[in-house]
Amino acid sequence: WGGIGIYSVRYWVGWPTEDNPYPPAEPGWFAENLLVLINIRPKGGAAPTAPTTPAKVEVPPELEELPSKFAELSSTVSQLNNAVSALSEDISNLSSQLAVISGTLSTVIAIQGLTIILLIVVLVIVLRKK
Repeated sequence: WGGIGIYSVRYWVGWPTEDNPYPPAEPGWFAENLLVLINIRPKGGAAPTAPTTPAKVEVPPELEELPSKFAELSSTVSQLNNAVSALSEDISNLSSQLAVISGTLSTVIAIQGLTIILLIVVLVIVLRKK
């Protein structure tokens, strides 16, 4: 059974047979393959189980320094964030000072304009008397 004979009982048992055809007779369908994988067992033994203790993971030497580099990078990003905040505050202060200077400059120009007008009026009066 198994269409074109794709099942082998050399290492695993519980494959579909003519007496126990649990999936449809369409090998290669994804759902069918899942049913087959759920039902097979190692030959002469119990079903495989997951390890109870995690396996020790070997970290490549080039990756061992990454945690310290990430800590250094985090520190640098924090410093940059503080510097950007300080620059933002400085720009805000400069903007306020520029507004004050602009107001003062407008006042000075207005006073100079009035002074020129007053000078012209005085000059006209003086020249008319002559």
